[in-house]
Amino acid sequence: MNAKFGVVSSFDVLCGNATYSEAIANGLSEKFDARRIDVPIYLQKNYDRDLLLKVIENIKECDCINIQMELGLYGPTPSAAFRVLRRIIKNCENFSVTMHRVDEPPKNLIRQIFNSIKSGNIKNIISTVIFWYKDWLVANVYYSLVNYVVQKGGVFIVHTEREKSRIQKINQNAKIQVYPIVWPDANQLAVELNTKFKINNPIVGLFGFVTPYKNYEIVAESLAGQPFNILIAGGVHPQSPSYGKRSNNNNPSYIRKISNLFSKREYIGRVFFFTSPSDAELIRLIQSVDIVCVPYLETGQSGSGIASMAIQYGRKVVLSDNACTRELLRYLNRVPKLFDVDSPLSLACAISEVNESTEKVDFSEYNFKGMLNIYAKASGYEA
Repeated sequence: MNAKFGVVSSFDVLCGNATYSEAIANGLSEKFDARRIDVPIYLQKNYDRDLLLKVIENIKECDCINIQMELGLYGPTPSAAFRVLRRIIKNCENFSVTMHRVDEPPKNLIRQIFNSIKSGNIKNIISTVIFWYKDWLVANVYYSLVNYVVQKGGVFIVHTEREKSRIQKINQNAKIQVYPIVWPDANQLAVELNTKFKINNPIVGLFGFVTPYKNYEIVAESLAGQPFNILIAGGVHPQSPSYGKRSNNNNPSYIRKISNLFSKREYIGRVFFFTSPSDAELIRLIQSVDIVCVPYLETGQSGSGIASMAIQYGRKVVLSDNACTRELLRYLNRVPKLFDVDSPLSLACAISEVNESTEKVDFSEYNFKGMLNIYAKASGYEA
């Protein structure tokens, strides 16, 4: 009989974490009795003892579990999330924790206040203190969680050497496996996209939920006068406060701002918006565009699922130059074309250069099977 391997995550929400967790569960099912242990949306927003007990009951039926760790999945506040995670970990003997980020303590508060005074931004002191305290609370939860996982004998799975280093700073005794985000081989067929545009140009694709850190406005600025079409595949995140709501021109939502930018005269007939594609549709669209552009800003995440999809499934890719991208480079066969996140000219030049290139960027020695082996080994099994 196959070992019961539970994956603890959100599965009923259309989001990157759910997509990644589903891929892991599907992959593990070839060798294990893989079980999807869903963290209910209500528990993510409210502490509910009965819902938590149901999650724990499912965990107790497993021989081992993997916890997909993003604080927002386990409670409305960092401290509430830590309480839930403690209860989950307490009820399993064999477990691993996939850390999608590890936040470090914020910089010295006194120095930040001094810098605000020095620069004449006295009005910002209150907001500086509030944001510092919020960041301190989050970092303190990560500190406590790392030590608790080590105490209980768990294994960490991280996507970058940066996250490994951060965990080791907290506890040198931590057991850590490092592997980039990779995806299963795709069997989907490409989509015919030229019919979506009035002009026959190479197509640049933007993928993922439309949020401010995606930095889509730089694409609108850089490609306004360039011979490229743009496909936007995404929408508002289902957990966003603005989901399903209208905004107005006086206080437009981010997605409205982006829609307005790409509705200008120079983009008529050159832009197509594909709203909230399914996971399978997303892969097909990535395979179908000529260039995948990932213009994301730095957020502290240890890896980007979309960036990995772009590399695996896309024909050509351009990536924003940030810390997350720099960590990804060590796993690739060559350095992809990078651009500065604050320079439309840099992006325009990068896209033009990549369009003329025939080189393919790919993961050098890393694949989905190798990632599954990491998950199995972290729980004492061979995949």
